[in-house]
Amino acid sequence: MKKGAVLLIAVQIAMKRLLLLLVLALAVCSLTSINVGGHILQDTIWYPANNPHAINSFLYIDAGVSLTERLL
Repeated sequence: MKKGAVLLIAVQIAMKRLLLLLVLALAVCSLTSINVGGHILQDTIWYPANNPHAINSFLYIDAGVSLTERLL
């Protein structure tokens, strides 16, 4: 087998592994996220311990109401 063919096979294997890792990472994120959506009627704080927040529908925030995301 030629060196070029061996290199191509190695690159294909690496790409498949990278794709699998990406799919697994996305699956874990979707399982651990908090789905939010709807109507926020009062001041609300999103904390890092509950991240990530996945907005899965329209999110309405009333006038005069604040939504704060704490980063630390």
